[in-house]
Amino acid sequence: MGSLLLFIAAALATPAGATAIAARHSLRLEQILKERGFLAPAPSLRAVQSISAPASVEIDERIQTDSKTGAELSRIKSWTETVGADLLHVELTTLPRHLHSVAFWVFPKGSAGCSMFGWTMYDANGRALKSSFWRNDPAMRIAGAVKFPSDIYPDSVPPAAFLRVLGALRDGASGELNQQISPYGYVGQTVKVESVQQITVPAGTFSAFKVSTTPNVSTLMPSWPGFVLGVINRFVPTSTYYFDSHAPYRMLRQEGTVAAGGPKVTTELLRFYIAGAQANNTIGTQAIPIPAR
Repeated sequence: MGSLLLFIAAALATPAGATAIAARHSLRLEQILKERGFLAPAPSLRAVQSISAPASVEIDERIQTDSKTGAELSRIKSWTETVGADLLHVELTTLPRHLHSVAFWVFPKGSAGCSMFGWTMYDANGRALKSSFWRNDPAMRIAGAVKFPSDIYPDSVPPAAFLRVLGALRDGASGELNQQISPYGYVGQTVKVESVQQITVPAGTFSAFKVSTTPNVSTLMPSWPGFVLGVINRFVPTSTYYFDSHAPYRMLRQEGTVAAGGPKVTTELLRFYIAGAQANNTIGTQAIPIPAR
């Protein structure tokens, strides 16, 4: 046993040994994701609908509307589960015209960043229309690109990511989330807990942390003069999130834009429940039945 431990320690001490172990871990994780249907292309709607949360995991359901018109834009079902040494965050989104998308993020437990991301949009028949895949790997740095931080995220960031960079969630807490926005650069977002207040959403009334996210354009254009960046920063759109002030710190409301060029939206928590239980048996303060679609 002692010789075996020395051998493992020696292997970890060498870059080649650490790389080989990381590669095997990645392959095991990818196999699990394929078996669950996250990485394999879905040949039919039935394959997409087979994706589900494990029993005892909490599921959150949210509705997103256009802030100006009130029109419904999407409904999102999300959860976070443990897979090996990582956390797997899943979002299943239903869009108008019977479109739907499947997205997942892999969060390493020992890091505030993301190690893998995948997203696919499907039509009403389950045919893949568009997809993207991202991996946090030094190999993704191409010639001419800046050096990315180790705790970077892809261009799509779920609300759960902002909690990860804040660490201990308390009034006044702050952190930085780094988001890759092109093959050549990334932008940092300052994440800060502004206050604690009471808010009401369809799922009930909660004490909530108000969290603001503000992009820092100096990380995207580091060579630009400071006075120019100061002017630009005043026009950069920000987003506001409200998280339950008690564990597991559910995202209750989001106000702002979710993508460059997109409309201003409001996203609110409809209900939350445990996988395997009836969906209308919410564990919130009130049950909100969702009409059949």
